[in-house]
Amino acid sequence: MGKRRFWQFRAAAAPKAAELLLYGPISDVTWWGDEVTPKQFYEDLQGLGDVQELRVYINSPGGDAFAGQAIYSMLKRHPAKVTVYIDGLAASAASLVAMAGDRIIIPRNGMMMVHNPWVIAAGDAAFLRQVADELDKAREAMIPVYEARTGLSREKIIELLDAETWMTAEEAVELGFADEIEEAKQVAASVRGSTLVVNGVEVDLSRFRNRPKLGGHGGMKLKDIAAALESEQAAILDRAQAEKRSITPEEEQSYLQLGRLHLYAKELAAVEDEGEGGGERPMSRALRELHMNLAEAEERARAAIEARDMEAAEAAMEQVRSLRKQVQKEEAALEKEREIVGVAVQVKRAKGAFAKAILDAGFNLRERPVVTVPLAQAFPPEETWRVRPPEGILPLGRDERWLFPLLPSRDLEGTTAIEDFRQTGRTVTGSIERDPAATTDKATVNVAVEHVVEKVRQFAVVIPDIPNQVFDSIATAEAFLNAEGRFAVEQAIDQHVMAQIMAANPPSSYTGANLIEQVRHAIAAMRAEGLNPDILVVTPDDAVALDLFKQPGTQDYAFQTREAGVASPLWGLRIVEHTAAASHPPILIDSRRLGVFYRATLRAAADPYTGFRQNLTTLRFEINALFHVRNPKAAHLIQQAV
Repeated sequence: MGKRRFWQFRAAAAPKAAELLLYGPISDVTWWGDEVTPKQFYEDLQGLGDVQELRVYINSPGGDAFAGQAIYSMLKRHPAKVTVYIDGLAASAASLVAMAGDRIIIPRNGMMMVHNPWVIAAGDAAFLRQVADELDKAREAMIPVYEARTGLSREKIIELLDAETWMTAEEAVELGFADEIEEAKQVAASVRGSTLVVNGVEVDLSRFRNRPKLGGHGGMKLKDIAAALESEQAAILDRAQAEKRSITPEEEQSYLQLGRLHLYAKELAAVEDEGEGGGERPMSRALRELHMNLAEAEERARAAIEARDMEAAEAAMEQVRSLRKQVQKEEAALEKEREIVGVAVQVKRAKGAFAKAILDAGFNLRERPVVTVPLAQAFPPEETWRVRPPEGILPLGRDERWLFPLLPSRDLEGTTAIEDFRQTGRTVTGSIERDPAATTDKATVNVAVEHVVEKVRQFAVVIPDIPNQVFDSIATAEAFLNAEGRFAVEQAIDQHVMAQIMAANPPSSYTGANLIEQVRHAIAAMRAEGLNPDILVVTPDDAVALDLFKQPGTQDYAFQTREAGVASPLWGLRIVEHTAAASHPPILIDSRRLGVFYRATLRAAADPYTGFRQNLTTLRFEINALFHVRNPKAAHLIQQAV
């Protein structure tokens, strides 16, 4: 199963130069035991050709330590001169990658963070001891990298790692983790609850023991700056009093300016304290942009106040106040929309059934590596449908985004083909011009159908290079199968469902100036056909266009729009985000009329000792199933302007 590229290589403007962008997390899947993804990165790096300069731009909270070490090694071996630019944050594994630079440049208010590698694991004592040994080895591999780059002693590096050290630009240069401070570049950083936003990249601070001090001002808090300004004011009066004289006009002007700067600092300090103690807030796309602009304005105001630049401070504070009003207005509108958002339905699904079906069938890596189970047993029917309260949210995300569980299902008991009927047309004929009781010319509905015979399809998905230790205990096998195994099979089934829907040639249309308006028109078109759409399938980009925001503390997203009334016809739709539809426009579906998913069998076959050092397993899932489209018009493609 391929992994998403988290890197981007591109040509630079200068001749024989190239750029590497590492924005966001470094690998959402571990590179431990992975032979494919490092090879992809290496091939991309070699594909740059004969470049003499490689500029690496990093703004990342880190990620997989094995990926970080692999990228560091590949960059270090590359013959080009490597210059690393910290475009905001280089934390954890990202700081390790940065050490590959022949020169490392960090902006004045950028940050770096180093800590020990860590992992979340479940298993018996022997397995956890092995995980701990792997983490110790990963740390031992990191320490020489930091030693060589900084010149610090091994003991000092270990002290920094153990303390989970956040560094300002000045501290990074002083300790040798960076070479130069870039004065021209500014970084917008803000903390809202447990989320740090650095130049648009979100960092979940709950993953770390320590929180960073923001601002490229030695970590000085605004309330301390305010106190310093107040002291300077008092010093003017004290000096005049000690000399037994009145203050001069110049001193009076300075006193008044310091007073205004003191008030500005106190005003900003109140928000700084609120950000540290406040909880998470719902974020729409517009609100997130406003917060980023506000953070930049607050940073400009802070710098001007500390520099005692009255003119710049006044201009920045005017912008801060304007943006704060916009933020308050947007937050109020968002809360109002959450109160009146329409009703949605949620599918409650049995958890853990996938692994239970396979393991109960006797699956064992060494004694019984091949088992076949009914697909219905691995994916049991939904337990209930329930209506969520008006303040509810629409579930999205890795474990809740699949389309096929929402469609009607039937079990096949050894049958290799299905016989069914597909609706090919629907017309209304006749008219009623008089009292219905006094006429024989009554309206009739004609439905055209055709008899269809389709063979059950077999499709497969392979997960390579699984460490054999995963299957050494029931706990780790269950965890893997219910996560990676179920994810792979669900994705394969969803791709099959999408392929069948597209092969049936559903109708399409393009109407309206934006995606929300186009969905509204598509709903009207389907209802005119007597259909009742209840599912909207979107890609992650479509989700952004629909302005979905994440509910704090959950993996769920709520649907909201700038004007609550505009989207009322959409409320009540089940919104399914799904990458299998990435090449298709959004699809509106009447799940009860579209078709039936016929479930046959699921075969799990392990081929151990096939990987590097013969300690890895390849797991193959074969799915026998068929999604039969009964009424193509029950799916409607929403074409968008190119």
